[in-house]
Amino acid sequence: MRHELCGAVAYHTRGAVIADKAFADLAEVDVVLFGATGGSEFDEIPPEARRKGNLLRICQHMAVFANLRPVIGYDELAGAVPLELRRLHDA
Repeated sequence: MRHELCGAVAYHTRGAVIADKAFADLAEVDVVLFGATGGSEFDEIPPEARRKGNLLRICQHMAVFANLRPVIGYDELAGAVPLELRRLHDA
């Protein structure tokens, strides 16, 4: 397991949204877990620097296109979300 800075914190620490070595190494790994990488401080980063390390570019580099996010389905919100809660209960 390896930890790398990515996003606004990485930019303010190292001057890049993701380090070149970390980006290159992404093609060799099986799993990448991201925490939050954006926020209002991300708006201050120049657009070119943001594009260089954005999630779409990372997914393309890794040849993966799944973005799985854990959810908890609450019956009370069934009418307010586009999820089929029955699928969550059957899982």
